[in-house]
Amino acid sequence: MKMKRILGFLMGWSAMGLAWAASEVVTPDGRSILLKDDNTWEYVQEAPPAGNEVPPVPALLTVEKKKDYADACQFWVKLQNRLPFKVRNLALRFSAFIQEDPYKEPVFYDADTRSFSEVRPTEYQFRGIFYMDIKCDQIAFIRVEDTGRCSVGELTKFSAQSGDCAKYVDVAESDLVKIFKGQPKPEQGSPEAPLPDLEQSGAAADEEGPLLEGEAIPAEPGVQ
Repeated sequence: MKMKRILGFLMGWSAMGLAWAASEVVTPDGRSILLKDDNTWEYVQEAPPAGNEVPPVPALLTVEKKKDYADACQFWVKLQNRLPFKVRNLALRFSAFIQEDPYKEPVFYDADTRSFSEVRPTEYQFRGIFYMDIKCDQIAFIRVEDTGRCSVGELTKFSAQSGDCAKYVDVAESDLVKIFKGQPKPEQGSPEAPLPDLEQSGAAADEEGPLLEGEAIPAEPGVQ
C-alpha cells in the first residue's frame, strides 16, 4: 500500500508535465525521494550522526509473539527502523536465562543470534528466535546483546566492535517475556575485567596485618 502511494505520487508528478530532471521531492508520508534525469528514483539517505553521537530516535525492538512446541520455545521479534537512515545490517544475540534456584541468580541457558538487514527508514523486519528443550515460561529473561557486527550509520562490519552497535537500537518492555538490552560481564583475566583486589584476597597481607617499620618478624610456631 505504501509503495502504491509513492508510485502514484511519482506518476502524478510526471503527468503534470514537470521536467524530470535531477531534483528532490517529499512524498505524502514525509520521505524524501531523489528524481533522476534517467527516469529513475531513489530514497534520500540523511547523513548519519558523526562520531559517537547517539541518534535521537534509535530503532525499536519489540517482542510480538511467543509459542511453545513439544521440545522448544519460539519468540517473534520485530525491528522497527526509526532512524533517518537504512539499517544495512545489525546482528543481535538473544541470551536466555533460567531461574533454577529462587535464592540464587539466574543462570545462562542458551543464545540465538539473528541479523536484520536492508531495513529502510519507517520499515520493519521480523525474526524468529528459538530455544530448544525448554518451555517459554521457564525462561526468566532474555538479554539482547550487541555482537559488534553491524553496518549502520557510520559503522561498518570492518569498524564496528562489541558495544558500538547497541546505541542504534532500543528494546521495548514486553508482557510476553522479560527482555532488555545488556552486555555479558567480562570473564576474569580478560582485558575488560578489573584486576583482583590483592588486599581483599589476602595475597598482600596476612590475617594479622602488615608489619610496621622496625618490627621484628615473628617466629613460626615451634621455632625457637
